[in-house]
Amino acid sequence: MMISKVWCICCGLSLGARVKPHFHADFHEIFLITKGRVLAHIDGITHEGEVGDLIYHPRGRTHSPEPVGDCNLQFLHLRFHGGDELLARWERNLYHDFDGRLRWFLDWLQELESGQSDENEELRSQLVTAMIQAVLLRQVEGSSRLKDKVARHVRANLKIPIRLEDLARENHMSKFHFSRRFKEETGIPPMRFVAQQRILAARQLLVHTDMTLDAVAEETGFTDAAHLSHSFKRIEGCRPGDCRRQTTAPEPLSGAA
Repeated sequence: MMISKVWCICCGLSLGARVKPHFHADFHEIFLITKGRVLAHIDGITHEGEVGDLIYHPRGRTHSPEPVGDCNLQFLHLRFHGGDELLARWERNLYHDFDGRLRWFLDWLQELESGQSDENEELRSQLVTAMIQAVLLRQVEGSSRLKDKVARHVRANLKIPIRLEDLARENHMSKFHFSRRFKEETGIPPMRFVAQQRILAARQLLVHTDMTLDAVAEETGFTDAAHLSHSFKRIEGCRPGDCRRQTTAPEPLSGAA
């Protein structure tokens, strides 16, 4: 079914506003938050949205928004008919618009809202289709397991600081949603995993090279040998020097007393 009857305007909800759970039988809704925060309740599951988050309400699904935080909620509100076959591939109710591409689509749709010509209607349909395809493309790009992607990123950037914001941006998510999804997948917070990957790299250098602790610390992103030793003891349960001695000690001769 082709996309039609596209409608896009800027809306808002005051703090404390209560919207009763409801659903729409014949059109889909998309919200892009431009100010404030929201708890988006969709079929009994709550998603916390912030500025830059895109929230999708499929037709027929019960939902209700609840503004939270310290300011009123503002958002671009898109609704449209059709597109069910394309939307069947849309996997999550919430995406973060890091590069502003999705906001660009919605801003253009809002500008076209004032004109009601057949030409504008066709263009609005094409823009919504292109926006959905942009989201689907990001799904394909992000289909690798988060754990594997973060591990590759850490290995490629061992000597430089890695922030939570950097990892979230690499995966087109807000910090909050990246942290939650990573912990759901791995059972640990992402920055703890980063520390574990650094210690794993340090362990390999300790075992297979004769580099000093200061040199190992520099290669694996620790400030100095003391920082490396403290982190190594916390994660591995022993000191770096103990690890090196245990792995380089000669094997006893066969039959030795």
